Amino acid sequence: DYDLSQKKSAEILGITESAISQYLKSKRGDKILFSKKETEQIKKFADKIIKKPETLMKNLYDLCVLFRKSKVICDLHKNQDKNVSKNCDVCFKK
Repeated sequence: DYDLSQKKSAEILGITESAISQYLKSKRGDKILFSKKETEQIKKFADKIIKKPETLMKNLYDLCVLFRKSKVICDLHKNQDKNVSKNCDVCFKK
């Protein structure tokens, strides 16, 4: 969407070019599917990060908080780690 090279994307995200390549080729993260609403939120935060790369960590944190409230993170965690109880609510305990 932003016409960035793999090198530039890796620099912004603080990961390797190889990791970017693996994401693009669906060798990494391919089992994680987001809803249309979640994808729109991700794009909104990506816009912020592209405009101000120095805000990466703050925006990733804010996105995680947003997803935590909607239980998206819980669903992802349960799908990736079969040891997590289907009734887990640790993120919502006060």
